[in-house]
Amino acid sequence: MTASPADAAEPCEALAGTLPAYQACIGQLYRKPIAQWPAPQIDPDVAWEEMGPLPERAPSPPENPYTPAKAALGERLFNDPKLSRSGQIACASCHEPDEAFADGRRVSFGHDRRSGRRNAPSVVMSGFTHQLFWDGRSASLEAQALRPVNDHVEMAFTTDELLSRLNADAEYPGLFDRAFASKGPVTAERIAQALATYQRTLVT
Repeated sequence: MTASPADAAEPCEALAGTLPAYQACIGQLYRKPIAQWPAPQIDPDVAWEEMGPLPERAPSPPENPYTPAKAALGERLFNDPKLSRSGQIACASCHEPDEAFADGRRVSFGHDRRSGRRNAPSVVMSGFTHQLFWDGRSASLEAQALRPVNDHVEMAFTTDELLSRLNADAEYPGLFDRAFASKGPVTAERIAQALATYQRTLVT
């Protein structure tokens, strides 16, 4: 049950029969600093806390801590069609920023304009959920990240082929080294971690 202002009844209850006056009274109460708001009336079995601003980003798991460099790399990967076999489909092709990171279509399309079975869900706030995809088959952004790459309808690539492409790229190996503060080949785990880190910044 939603919290309701118990103490608001004292100064405003007499106005309850006149809706505009009652609304004005309640509005005046809640224009004060939060510390002066009326105490809420909460059912005993309801866990409740005061409203507050959204965090800057979703929390990161210990095995994939946030860094700005990793988020920047993830954003680049998210927008790069090199993650698809054709070199024409990026994550952002179906999760368009101008469409609230969805695609606005009834059914999404992928490789060679093949139609998928569902439309693309928005990835905004996806860092706060543990059920990714419409059917909830992935429990984390890291687990979800490479599934579209390997889907024959979506990006129609394979992880091994993607690793070969990115490791042979003129820029990506260095970007991964800097983002993860260690030298080594581009790996599937690091691709997934970078993409997940970026998506955790999509908070609105």
